[in-house]
Amino acid sequence: LEKSSNVPSGQVTAGQTVQYTLTYANTPGAGNISTAHDVVIVDTVPSTITPLANDGVTPLADGATLANGGLWTLAARTLTFTVPDSSQSIVLTYQARVNNPVVGSSTLTNTAEATATSLPGSSSNERTVGTGYTSTDAVTLEAPAITTTKSVTPTSATIGETAQYTVTATIPAGVVAYDVTLVDTLP
Repeated sequence: LEKSSNVPSGQVTAGQTVQYTLTYANTPGAGNISTAHDVVIVDTVPSTITPLANDGVTPLADGATLANGGLWTLAARTLTFTVPDSSQSIVLTYQARVNNPVVGSSTLTNTAEATATSLPGSSSNERTVGTGYTSTDAVTLEAPAITTTKSVTPTSATIGETAQYTVTATIPAGVVAYDVTLVDTLP
């Protein structure tokens, strides 16, 4: 299982739509890999993003299913995809929107896990050795940071002259910051 997003920099803004891609591959024959059965991919979505319906605009309703089969469960914050028994690669995509507002400098980690069995259905002969029947991957995005700048006028002064310092904190649009303290350490 590989998970990716269409945000190569990893930096997102409040209200931005992100496309996530899940690529599941199981190729029998190479390295004696057998067909995977009962494959389920569970994508755990952080509370800082909202999955979107097939139109790419409307928030996905609890219990709704995407066109590619992903079932949204709001309470667990999961999209669950049931993949047919396959020896093929399967690509699943969906869109989600970064919540507005979003907390400054927060990380938005989205983790997906694929599980499979070696035999179809429920079987007492199921192999359970090792971790060969699960695969996990994650994508971490980051919200904009609060920035500070400091300037002085005049830029050069002698003993006894007055210098005026200006400290500016910038909170990007759509970003909230809680309990911010700005400290200016003087020489």
